[in-house]
Parts: sequence; C-alpha cells; structure tokens
Amino acid sequence: MTIRISLRPLAAAALVLACAGAQAARYDAPVAANAYITYNGFDWAWANPVAADGSFVEYAAPTLYTGIDLSYQSQFGWRLATVEELAFAPLASQFLFEGANVPGEPGAKDPVSGSWVNNPGRNGMDMACAAAYFSAWATTCNYANGPGLNVPGYQSSPWWGQPGSQAWSDTLVVRVAAPVPEAATVAMMLAGLAVIGAVRRRRR
Repeated sequence: MTIRISLRPLAAAALVLACAGAQAARYDAPVAANAYITYNGFDWAWANPVAADGSFVEYAAPTLYTGIDLSYQSQFGWRLATVEELAFAPLASQFLFEGANVPGEPGAKDPVSGSWVNNPGRNGMDMACAAAYFSAWATTCNYANGPGLNVPGYQSSPWWGQPGSQAWSDTLVVRVAAPVPEAATVAMMLAGLAVIGAVRRRRR
C-alpha cells in the first residue's frame, strides 16, 4: 500500500512562518490602485497567504497568526467576500499585469507597502498583492497555490471561503467597484465645461 502525503500545506506553512520572522507594521494607507484588480463589479485584493479566520493555527503557533486585520481598511469599503461573491471571483492569473505593485523579479517587494509574492509560476510578471495592507505578519501572496493554476510541484487550492478551500488557501477581500461613467455622461460633462469656458471668455 502506498501512502501519499501532500507537502503543499507544509510548504505554505514554512513560507508564512518565514514571513513571521520579518514582521513589520501593517501598512495603513489606502490600497494602491495597482495593488488590486476590478472584476465582475468588485475590486478584489489578494490580502493573505492563508485562511482569514485564523484556522491556519493548525499548522502554525496560535500566538503568531489570528487572521487578517480589516480594522483600518474597512473604512475604504474592504471586507471579506461572501461565498456567493467568491463564486464569481477572479483566477490567480488575473492578478498578473504590467505595472502591478510587486515587480516580477524574484525576491522583489512592493516599494510602497512591502507586500511580496511567492514567485513560482508567474514567470517574471508583475503581480498585484495587497497583503501588507491587511497584515503585519503575513505580507506575502502565494501565487503558486492560487486557484486556476497548474504550477509543477505546487498544489492549487480554491480561494479561502470557497468550497474545498483549506486552512492554507489564500484569501481575497472585496469592495464594490466605483461605477465607470457612461460615454454619454462624460460627453455631457465635457460639453458643459466647454460652455462654461466660452461664457468666461465672452465676459473677458
């Protein structure tokens, strides 16, 4: 009889424990525009490398981790996503885009917040990771464990809160995205500004 043991949760635990050794202050500022993505009517921020409820203590000492901290970011609308919202969540690969806050070079950190990314699988691409905005302890995003990926040697998992997620699943937070002005509304605003400008010129 062969017994298979998954080392992926242990790898995630080791990575997050490594973060604990470099603990710093949570970065209290509005989440930068290049540290999150907008998808399906929500802003989505990759906020934590493990479960938001602190259940990761199964792998780590309870004194080290108690879940993500929304005490500052909630004033900007950030919150945990519901199960219904997570059904329409983005895939991990959608957080990769040129100009995202964490540069693609191995070991690079966001120069503003200090967030960083576990590199395997992203092939040098920049990535939006907002972990340092939501924790002083776990400031990394484990890209290789993200849903929708098939990185050799790593175990993908649903986002925390989705069916089948694990204590080591990465966590997203959401807020309702600001509405994008319709083209007609923008045109009306520009026309109004043009009229105001013409009236001022005539008065002069």
